[in-house]
Amino acid sequence: MKLNFIFQKFSQKTTWSLIAFLVLGNVATAQFSGAFAPANWTTVKTPPTGNGFVNTGGAPASVLIIGSDNGFALGPSANTEWQIVAPTAGIVTATWSYHTNDCQGAFWDPAYYDANGLITQLSNDAGPVDQSGTLAFSVLAGQVIGFGVFARDNFCGNAGLTISNFQFIDISCGKNGEKIQVCHKPADHNAKTLCIGMDGLADHLGHGDYVGPCGSPITASPLTGAKGAGDNLFTAPVPPRLNAEVVNNPTNNYFTFKLQGLATEKITLKVTDATGREVDLKHNLVAGQSLQVGQNYAPGMYIAEMVQGNQRRTFKLLKTE
Repeated sequence: MKLNFIFQKFSQKTTWSLIAFLVLGNVATAQFSGAFAPANWTTVKTPPTGNGFVNTGGAPASVLIIGSDNGFALGPSANTEWQIVAPTAGIVTATWSYHTNDCQGAFWDPAYYDANGLITQLSNDAGPVDQSGTLAFSVLAGQVIGFGVFARDNFCGNAGLTISNFQFIDISCGKNGEKIQVCHKPADHNAKTLCIGMDGLADHLGHGDYVGPCGSPITASPLTGAKGAGDNLFTAPVPPRLNAEVVNNPTNNYFTFKLQGLATEKITLKVTDATGREVDLKHNLVAGQSLQVGQNYAPGMYIAEMVQGNQRRTFKLLKTE
C-alpha cells in the first residue's frame, strides 16, 4: 500500500489570552523558536522500525507529526512522538489540527499530547477524518513536553497532527527563578497569584490551587493532574481488524486467503470480475480460516470484497494465463 502522507494547510487564530502573563512580566516563547526551535526537539519512535516522522517544514509557525503505517500488514502498534524537556516551569498552549487517512477512521491512529508521561488524547475516536481544537497544560522544569500519533494497528492509512500557535509561558519566579507561580484559592473571589518555593508546591496543589497565575488556560497541574483521557492508548486491548493475507497473487492457479478479524463474527467474501459481474460468493467464513478461490477463473483482473459486521476490505486479484 502506498503511504498517503498528509501535508495540510492550517490557519486558525489562537484563542488564548496572554494578558495575565504580560502583567506579571513573564517571558513567553512564541512558536517553535528560540529554546523551542525544531533542532532542540527529539523524535522518539517506538518501536524504532516504525516509519512515522516529523515534518518541520512549516516551522516556526507549525510542525506536523506523521504517524506510522507499514503499508502492507497488520501491526505491530507504533508510536511517533516529538518531545522536548521544559527548561523552566511553564504553561504550554497551542492549536492543533488532525487528519487521518485510515481506511476505517480516527480510532486507529489517535493523536495526543504528553505532559511528562501524562498522556491526553486530542483526537476523537468516533470523530470525522478532520478534527481541530486548542490545548493547554503545565509542566515543571525538567519535565517532558510531547506531541504524538499512536498507530494502533500500523496499517490501512496513517494520520497526522499539526501543532501551531505554540506558546510556552515561563511561570518560574523568585530571584533566580527557583520558585513557581501558583493561583491561590482559585474558586474564591480573593484568588491571588503567589510565588512559592518548590517544597510547598504539593501542599498548594493538595488543597485546590493550581500552577500558574490566576486565569491561566491550563487543564491540570503537574504532579496531581487527573489521569489523562489517553493514558490507556498504549495498553488498552485493540480489537482485531478485518484483513486477509493473499498468499499467491498474481497466480495462474488459485488464490489462497488467510482471514483475520473478530473471532465472533462471520465473514463474507465476494469476488467480481472487471465488468462487475459476481463470480464467487462465500458465506459464514471465520477469522483464522484459510480458503482457496479462483481455480476456475478465466485470466484477468478481479476484485475481492470481504465484509465482517461494519468492516469492509477490498483486494485486487490478478489471474494469469
